[in-house]
Amino acid sequence: MEAEDTDRTDCLGPGDEARLFHRAYKFRIYPNAEQRVLLAKHFGCCRFVYNYFLETREKAYKERKERISLFETHHMVAEMRKTEQYSWLKEIYGHSLQSALRNLDSAYQKFFKARREGKAVPIIRNGKPTGRLMYEPRFKSKRDNAQSVTFPDKVKVVDGQLKLPKFRTAIKMKMHSPLGGRICHATVSRSVTGKYYVSILCEEDIPLAQKVSGQIGIDLGIKDMAVCSTGERVANPKFLERGERHLKYLQRQVSKKKKRGMNRRRARMKVSRHHEKVASRRKDYIHKFTIRTVRENQTVCVEDLNVKGMQSNHHLAKSIGSVAFAEIARQLEYKCRWYGRGFVKVPRFYPSSKTCNHCGYVNHALTLGDREWICPNCGKEIDRDLNAAKNIEVKGIEILSGCGAQSDVKQKGGEAAA
Repeated sequence: MEAEDTDRTDCLGPGDEARLFHRAYKFRIYPNAEQRVLLAKHFGCCRFVYNYFLETREKAYKERKERISLFETHHMVAEMRKTEQYSWLKEIYGHSLQSALRNLDSAYQKFFKARREGKAVPIIRNGKPTGRLMYEPRFKSKRDNAQSVTFPDKVKVVDGQLKLPKFRTAIKMKMHSPLGGRICHATVSRSVTGKYYVSILCEEDIPLAQKVSGQIGIDLGIKDMAVCSTGERVANPKFLERGERHLKYLQRQVSKKKKRGMNRRRARMKVSRHHEKVASRRKDYIHKFTIRTVRENQTVCVEDLNVKGMQSNHHLAKSIGSVAFAEIARQLEYKCRWYGRGFVKVPRFYPSSKTCNHCGYVNHALTLGDREWICPNCGKEIDRDLNAAKNIEVKGIEILSGCGAQSDVKQKGGEAAA
């Protein structure tokens, strides 16, 4: 499994000698029976603290118009651990409880920001309001598909094994790559299929990749996952579509089983494993494509797609989600930042498909069904996707060189790297 970038990676500005980034490594772990019990206690206690203080903060605001700060919740949970009623909270690592409270405070900050921007609209289901708003923090459930707990400090990796505070013995870990720097924190998670993983965040200096002369424009699509300006076409593997026949069979088996029975639980687990396999295949395929693209090209240009708006077309929504346009762009962006490549998003309203890359003529009559067309101005026969990829490359280079309009603040880092 590939190491991934986090939201905030740059620790030093351009021109500094050291290039420190936050990089996460995800490994599978194999806790024994005793360790699984202790992990379950951590999951449950962190979930309880999160829900308890979510309710406390909601009541304080509704009844007294009072807002409880993060610092106050830290003090309150410390006092709770001293009481006899909540003495069981001492069984787990106290700093993990504080991490749960930080997650709650972060959820509130995102909600407040969404409300200021007018995005916190009422949620409507089946034509009826639910009484809650978009982005509003919700209570966690022990029946959620995945559970996790964060250990913000005192995390060690010794002889390929994971050492966590409050655990007497090290946890067996399948470590497929060495850690690159100082460990910041670790998050242990349990998937819906019962597998345990640890995501270790490290602060490290990632060396710049050797400069190359290539530059590329990428047009993402459904028939081909990506069409490159170099002429390469990356096939859409259609992992979800290929697995749908077996998925339908597994779902029929679930519907035949008695509700709340053990056989039904086993059948549902098979469905979850199937979904997990599809997601893992897709992620592996995208990682291999994006890292190869970044290694072979000094500048990478993609289109700034409105994926959410595209998925409003219910005839194409499943296919668009299966290709994972946003994930491809996200991986290209952070890998370019890691290795010092130029990265740019071309504005989404730029007519890349309608513009002839030979003469610049814009064919406004072009429809989505026209995969090939002849330019009325120069007479060239044009492949729609390849033409779009070449135009994205040209427009991206213009933006990076300062001749075009910047479509995103994130492109400033790419401008310096190009």
